[in-house]
Amino acid sequence: MNITKPIMFLESKSKLLLLLTIGHGTNDFYSVLLPILLPVIALDFGLNYTEFGFILLITTLSSGVLQPFFGYIADRYGIQKQVVLIGFLMFALGLSGFSVASTFLALIISSLIYGFGETTFHAQSTGFITSAFAENKGKAMGIHGLGGSIGNFLAPISAAFLIAALNWRLATILLMVPAIALIGLLSFNLKNRKKSERLSFTHGLTREIFVLGINFGLIVMFYKGFFAFLPTWLLENGMTLTTAGAVTSLMLIVGIISQPLGGVIFDKFGGRFVFIISSTIASFALLLMMNIDGWFVIFMIISIGGAISMTFPVALAMASALVRGNNTGMGVGVVFGVGSTMSSFTPLLIGFLADRFGLDVSLQLLIILPILAIVMTVSMLPTQNQLISTD
Repeated sequence: MNITKPIMFLESKSKLLLLLTIGHGTNDFYSVLLPILLPVIALDFGLNYTEFGFILLITTLSSGVLQPFFGYIADRYGIQKQVVLIGFLMFALGLSGFSVASTFLALIISSLIYGFGETTFHAQSTGFITSAFAENKGKAMGIHGLGGSIGNFLAPISAAFLIAALNWRLATILLMVPAIALIGLLSFNLKNRKKSERLSFTHGLTREIFVLGINFGLIVMFYKGFFAFLPTWLLENGMTLTTAGAVTSLMLIVGIISQPLGGVIFDKFGGRFVFIISSTIASFALLLMMNIDGWFVIFMIISIGGAISMTFPVALAMASALVRGNNTGMGVGVVFGVGSTMSSFTPLLIGFLADRFGLDVSLQLLIILPILAIVMTVSMLPTQNQLISTD
């Protein structure tokens, strides 16, 4: 039985892509929500930078560790829809926990539940899309990335507005609505792909998959460390919460352009080229941002967002190309899982350094990560021709 054949459960591939793009937008809405909520929560609970970073570590670490497992389970038993639905349910439950939390321990437990929500979507949506768009997966994943960028844009500005208009506890309750709506939408429109009963846990995994995961992980480490403390840094530099949310949203909305662009470049020149360009731009933009004043700072923040978001659809497409056999969910889960696990420690490290040396110094140290990513990309990632030969 050929389970790599696209399972057309909608009227057309375009509708499949649209549905998953909406789901991607909602998933990524939640993936960037906490850094906007946490400065206000930290103020209410009297948290320091290290405790702030520890909450984000718990959220991201749970996501990183479990992504490969859920990717395998979904493919092995053909329960991709159920896995995705559980993810959105965990987002809603985590937010409900935040809304009633009264202790630091309650915040940690809520963060753990919330982090489970980030484990499920990317691997499943990548499997659906790359099987349906085998000839131009980079372009399709770039369009899929549009949804993520829109979700990224809406999260900071929505959260900042709701917190300013109401308070952070009521805001977390209202922010559950998109997750609940997606559960309804996907329940009626998404169907499982066929299961692969003989699929082993490590089937199709290669050395290149793990190399890609580590390389991508260095980029995500930079992104998570920068994004986690960007709203706080903007607040400390005189912006209001609403303005900081708007600037953060601008950093994320640029992905509407950069993610499809990254997919197109991947199809033509390969992932190595995208990773090198992204890491180089991010490095110089951070260096300039920390050493200039005025509105040019915002342009540098937007540049960082565009450069990093370019790599996300490329990493997904490369993972699906490098995995052998029918274990796409596991392959993507490994790449995103390794990336998430590595990046989970960055906010804690940045918070620890910020408590001792100041937030400016700790953020400037992030420049080491994209430089390491460039070195690893050049020396270890497969070329486009090598990638095609394994596809």
